[in-house]
Amino acid sequence: GRIWRRTLGSAMRRPVPMFAGVGVERRPRRPDTAIAPRPGPHPVRGVRGYRPAASGAGAAFTALGDLWLADERGGLRRLTDDDYVDIDPAFTPDGGQLIFASDRAGTMDLWSIELESGHLERLTSDAVKSFAPAVSPNGQRIAYLATTGFGPWADSELRVLDLAGPRRPETLAGGLRDAGDVGWGPSGDSIFLWAHNPAAGGTERRRARFEVALQPPARRWSAAPSPPARPPPPDDVPSGLTWSPPPVGGRYVIQVGRLFDGVGTQYRHH
Repeated sequence: GRIWRRTLGSAMRRPVPMFAGVGVERRPRRPDTAIAPRPGPHPVRGVRGYRPAASGAGAAFTALGDLWLADERGGLRRLTDDDYVDIDPAFTPDGGQLIFASDRAGTMDLWSIELESGHLERLTSDAVKSFAPAVSPNGQRIAYLATTGFGPWADSELRVLDLAGPRRPETLAGGLRDAGDVGWGPSGDSIFLWAHNPAAGGTERRRARFEVALQPPARRWSAAPSPPARPPPPDDVPSGLTWSPPPVGGRYVIQVGRLFDGVGTQYRHH
């Protein structure tokens, strides 16, 4: 970690001494003793991935990390209730299933859930993180995004999974930054999404169309700017949806076995 100096003609070296002293004014501060949020119930503030059904009979969305189904009368049904994170629901054409992304197997994979029985099935098991699924009009293929990064702003791949085949995803494109809003054309021969064009190097998101009926699939970028923001879900969707923190089980004393405070050169014990 030191800086050294030597000449080109000799292997002898000597260190360059450096020292920087910084004065810090430490002001006394009372520790924050709040160990839990205020008792609930609290209204749910976040609704993610709001997807209306093609029939118009309700919508699916994510709240509190779980999947929810809202009917046309405003009633709510919780489809999953566990410690896992479920996102990006997409209806199958017949409205009987949802395809979604979940980390319930340890990685973010695609899953399906039957709305009537609640039966869950894992569809992908790759090392990448899968998200943003869209089901083809015939219900036989799923287009989705996959990334090795830590969020949708990372580079992603567009993949297609054939449900009738051996379920080996096909990669159509890579290097898609800030990709999202995946959807199928009415005929099922094309896939649309919004992303940064890696060839253009610009800062605006563009709409890309992939002709999957062609081999190899053809890609065309539109000249349109970024899409307008999605309208928020109806106000009555999260109506009555609340959460409460778990009860606190008493007071505890925490003893620190070993602490390095950055002031001295030794650890402080207990």
